[in-house]
Amino acid sequence: MTYSVALLGDVVFGDPYSVSNPGVFDVMAPMAEHLAGFDLVVGNLEGAFVTPTTTYIPKAIHIGMKPEDAELLGFLNIGLVTLANNHAYDYGDSGLKETLKVLRREGVDVYGVDGKPFFIDNEDAKLAFSGYCCLSANPPLFSARRIRTLNPKKVMEELINLGNNGYYNIASFHWGDENTTKIRPEFQKFTADLAQKTEVCIHGHHPHISQLVENFDESVIAYSLGNFCMPNLVSNTVANMQVEQKEHNNRSFVLELNFDKKKLISLKVRPFSYSNSCMILEESRSVMEFSDCIESVPPELASKKPKRTLNWYAKRISYHFLGAYLTGILNRLMYKKYFKRFF
Repeated sequence: MTYSVALLGDVVFGDPYSVSNPGVFDVMAPMAEHLAGFDLVVGNLEGAFVTPTTTYIPKAIHIGMKPEDAELLGFLNIGLVTLANNHAYDYGDSGLKETLKVLRREGVDVYGVDGKPFFIDNEDAKLAFSGYCCLSANPPLFSARRIRTLNPKKVMEELINLGNNGYYNIASFHWGDENTTKIRPEFQKFTADLAQKTEVCIHGHHPHISQLVENFDESVIAYSLGNFCMPNLVSNTVANMQVEQKEHNNRSFVLELNFDKKKLISLKVRPFSYSNSCMILEESRSVMEFSDCIESVPPELASKKPKRTLNWYAKRISYHFLGAYLTGILNRLMYKKYFKRFF
């Protein structure tokens, strides 16, 4: 017998991808039918299931989801999520506590929080799931107490140890730069080094766009799976600020893995696109076929940032704006320290 795993990108629920929209189950039905055929479906839950709308965590965009929308996880056969990202702690300890409570209620397992990997250890597979949030994603400073930070040296030690104990590693890395297919050279150096020392599948996310997939013998590096499901986002702390999902944000892929114990025996990429009205699955492709397609996409797809004049800053000065700005400075300094050997 073999064991099948489907890895998904960023999962965020909200209008129109909400149970409050009567048509949402019809929209997601083709994907739900496809995912029902896997032993385990794993996604990056990029936000918190919360009832409050205020938070002390200083950020421009906070992602809060209605607890009732967690029902969609079961509908999509998502049984495991990583919370190691820059939005799971948007509502602090209380928001994280409520999120974990909602996930337990729905029967969804978790990793990437409180230092806990998740293990599959049965007659068909021996897998270890670990989640880490890179400082390149600019997580809240206080989140490091609960959300695991991607420190290359420590991560490599942990994953090698798990490999030596007979597990195939599936490591979720929340990292990179948003809305670009460009991959930081230090990431490629780090993953190449890691793949030489232990068998690993890197389940990457944060850029909100699909990026390159690489195959090294028994290791797979998917730098970003893009958005699995993401509504438009509106800031509740910065006036007139919103993040609109564009066409390239609505294209993603399912990374489909088959294992025999700790041996990866097959790998496929299943591209798809989604809109308010439907999720459209494409034919499965090999890693090489998919990577050729990714490389043909223009490298910079992000909208141009507005010119940041003194007036631009003056209109945005607030606790949340200044806190986020200072957090970014500190995270960049620590990031350079962590990745120094790969520059």
